[in-house]
This record gives sequence, structure tokens and C-alpha cells, in this order.
Amino acid sequence: MSEAEVSLRLAFWLIKKEHVSDDVFVAVDARVVEAGKFDVVPFLRENHWRKTDSAAGWQGEYHQAGAAFRLVVRSKSEYGDLVGRLKAGRDLRVEATRGPLTTRADSEERRLTLEVLGQLLTIRDVSRQAVLAVALPYSPRFAGFAERWREAPLIQRFGIHILVVGRDGQVDGFPEFALDASRRHQEAAAVQETLDDMVKGVLSRVTPDFPPVKPAEYPAYIDFARQARRAREKWGDSLTGDRDMAELVKKWTSKGCAEELLLRIAHKCLDWVPPEDRPATPSPN
Repeated sequence: MSEAEVSLRLAFWLIKKEHVSDDVFVAVDARVVEAGKFDVVPFLRENHWRKTDSAAGWQGEYHQAGAAFRLVVRSKSEYGDLVGRLKAGRDLRVEATRGPLTTRADSEERRLTLEVLGQLLTIRDVSRQAVLAVALPYSPRFAGFAERWREAPLIQRFGIHILVVGRDGQVDGFPEFALDASRRHQEAAAVQETLDDMVKGVLSRVTPDFPPVKPAEYPAYIDFARQARRAREKWGDSLTGDRDMAELVKKWTSKGCAEELLLRIAHKCLDWVPPEDRPATPSPN
């Protein structure tokens, strides 16, 4: 399977499975096309992708009926063989390699895998949050290298993913955190909704001696709780967290929120208690 076919089949899979949130860009070596080693347009046509722009030649935008996003094919670049934006909110950068689909005595899968890993490390302008991967064509030997080398300490330390792309439309090795974005978004939305309801509950049960909170004032307290929750996830139980929570309370008090209610929300909804209100810890004997 050629390098271009590996990249394009991976792009097909990403768009079909709705793992991306925008168009997918695939870079194909122009020298390979010009030499007649890979004919982009017929290959895409066979897979039901049609060119949609007016530019002449094989480079340009392609669309498939029912697909949410386009496939944009361009000449080889230094930014990766495949570039996309995952639904999980992170950029995807992939370097692909060609390779035999059957094992021969002179098979070069090991060398090709090492080469593509080296190519990945030289991609330009990669953000720290990008998902980095190499894509190999499926064969038993490539699959064996992928399974073994995914456990290599440096591969794991640098967060490099080794994908195996088959002609049957399957892709193995894609990280679960990138694939399960829709479920995670639903869970995050449910957590947020629960927090909002808890804040509203606190505000609707104020003590008789406290001025009633008008519904129009609820959003400010909800925004405080959301900001505090995001920060709380980073703080843990550190002293820095205590100082920062106190600063948040002070900030929202200056915006017109009642300090007593902010502290009540922090306690009831986020399990945070000001240090001065915590029970004293017995000193060790």
C-alpha cells in the first residue's frame, strides 16, 4: 500500500466515524503522482469522493455524499501527511508510510516504521496539545511492530500513537480519549448541569434574614461556581487552592455577589471550607 493510500484511507475513516470537527487535509507527494505511481482522482472517485472546486489537477477539495466535512488534498508539506482537528478539541498530526501487505523474506517493515517515526519528530509548528501519530498499512508484520512498540518507554513518554490502517476501512490504535469525545462532552455537560442545579438550590434556600436572590442574579453565582469548579480540579487540597478560592470570592464580591452566598456555594457545591472554619487537627503526641 502506498503512503498516499494510507493517509487517504485514514482520512476516510476519521470523517466517516465523525471523529473530526472540520475538514481533513492530506498531503500527497507530487513527484509520486507525476511519476504515475499513484493516481489521486481515480482512487478518490472509486471511494465515492468527488472534486468540488474548480481548480485544475488533482489537488483541491473533495466531498462525499453524506459526509459532514471535506477532504482537502494538497502536495507534500512539512506539516504532516494528515492534519485535522479532532472533536476532542486537539489538533491531529500524522506521518504515514508505505509498505507491503504480505510478508516476504526481504520485507522492510521494521525500517519503514523507524523512518516514519523519525519523520514525525521533524514536523514543523506542532502545538503541545497536538495528538501525534504515525500510520502504517495493515499487514501481520506491521501490526506486530505496532503492538510491540506502542509499549516502548519513549514512545509513551512523548505521546506518539502508532496506527494501523487497513484496506477494509478499519483503523487500529487510535487513542480512546480522541475517539470518545462525544461521550466525554455529554458527561461534562451533565456535570455542569448538576452544578448549576445545585447553585440554584442554594440560592433558593437562603435564610430568612438574608435578602432574597432574584432570578436575574443567578447567572453571576453560576459563573462563579463554574470558574471555581474548573480551578478546584487543578488545586486539589493545596494551600494555593485556598488562596485562589479566596481571591475568586473576593473577585465576585466586587461584582455585586454576596460573600456569604459565594462561601455557601463553595461549601455546598464544591466541598470547600475556608481554612479558618475547618476543625482543628489534633497535634501528634
